[in-house]
Amino acid sequence: MEKNTRIQPRQWVKTMAWRWAFLALLLGISVFATPVAVRAEYIGISDPADVPEPEARAAYVVELTTGICIYGKNADEKLYPASTTKLMTALLIAEHGNLSDIVTFSAHAVNSIPYDTMHISIQPGEQLTLEQVLHAILIQSANEACMGAAEHIAGSVEAFVNMMNERAQELGATNTHFANPHGLHDPEHYTTAHDLALIMREVLKNDVLVEVMSKPTYTIPPTNKTSTTRYLTNSNKLIHKNGQYFNDKVICGKTGYTTPAGNTLVTYSEVNGLQYIIVIMKAGQGKTFLGTSALLNYFAQKLKPVTVTNVFDYAVAVPSANGEVVYLQPKEGFTLLSYRDDAMTDLRMDYSVPEVITEPVKAGTPLGTIQVFSGDRLIGQTEMVARADYGFEQPVVQTTDLPRTEPVTTQPEAPRKVGGVAKFFRFVLIALGVVVAFLAVYFVIAVISAVRYKKRCKRLQGNFAFGERNGSGHEE
Repeated sequence: MEKNTRIQPRQWVKTMAWRWAFLALLLGISVFATPVAVRAEYIGISDPADVPEPEARAAYVVELTTGICIYGKNADEKLYPASTTKLMTALLIAEHGNLSDIVTFSAHAVNSIPYDTMHISIQPGEQLTLEQVLHAILIQSANEACMGAAEHIAGSVEAFVNMMNERAQELGATNTHFANPHGLHDPEHYTTAHDLALIMREVLKNDVLVEVMSKPTYTIPPTNKTSTTRYLTNSNKLIHKNGQYFNDKVICGKTGYTTPAGNTLVTYSEVNGLQYIIVIMKAGQGKTFLGTSALLNYFAQKLKPVTVTNVFDYAVAVPSANGEVVYLQPKEGFTLLSYRDDAMTDLRMDYSVPEVITEPVKAGTPLGTIQVFSGDRLIGQTEMVARADYGFEQPVVQTTDLPRTEPVTTQPEAPRKVGGVAKFFRFVLIALGVVVAFLAVYFVIAVISAVRYKKRCKRLQGNFAFGERNGSGHEE
């Protein structure tokens, strides 16, 4: 006799109910764990092996519209900057001087410079305008011009060097120490490729300095000490149209050379809506120009900017102490950096924002940062600002006036670096969603199973009665 192994109706109902409940649980977890949907037009940054490595000890490339470093080689190694030092000297001249001032050169300023280094033969007692001195520093790389400018701005070279070091710290160039204003060799005079990029970034904020550095030539007329006209030629060969190293993407830059430092070069370039600072340190003759052009041409071909047209796509909601929801969004003009031929498959946003807004804020107030990643590679970063006024009696922009087309409630929220209250609320919502899904599925399955069970019982009762009437109700 075979044993009946069929599952009884009530046992079957319980088994199927638990199976469906488990599936509902998995469904709820997967819904809340689903990553942010990726937009097809966003193309990510990768790490291709074909980036042309410059023949230099160190190099650094940063794209300015996004602030993202896209190439580095020994970028934090302390090296001698040579005349790229003059970027800081020029910055302080622009910040503290009046270009119409008359600079009278002391004997110390002129005679303390070795004659076999870069100079324009300034004589003791000679007078030049500070504007002419600035051109001599950035175009001809004149060392005595740096000394005279330092004395004019700070009263002494030593005081000016202190200003240089203080300004470097303010800019975050923490691996930099200056010993003089010109860059001639000193063991205690050093910087890094990364720090030079930080200094250059600040220099580029001054239109006068950019204009001066971008001039191929400059003329200084006769002065009180000489009847000779001085013709200056920019040492940056990348901007000379008829030269062998000319690159039309390069706007300006500053060269440097000493025997211990080797050749150094810092340049600024613009192409395809992107802005590049490229630093090359301790290279052979001509290698700074070749290396800069190779990197610039490569990234010009490979990269493109992607401007975020609707910054509210990247908004995040933060609770406030008075119960309002404060929406933070990236600053307008938020740009992502992308390789042209890399289709993005995963887009991730990391937010660093307050857990709770405790004080009234006005629209545009910075309240954190956002970083956008493609895989593990950073492709965008900027400040998060308040979308509207919050916590005031008459907000300038009401949160209920948000355009319906903006996907604040229709798109899953990206993970953000918050905790405490916000994390607790999110956990509660997830738990409630899972429980509700479980109960709904369980209820539906239970009802269907009960109906089927009743029908089956009726059929079994009918069959049993029929068997009794026909004498066939015995066991085989």
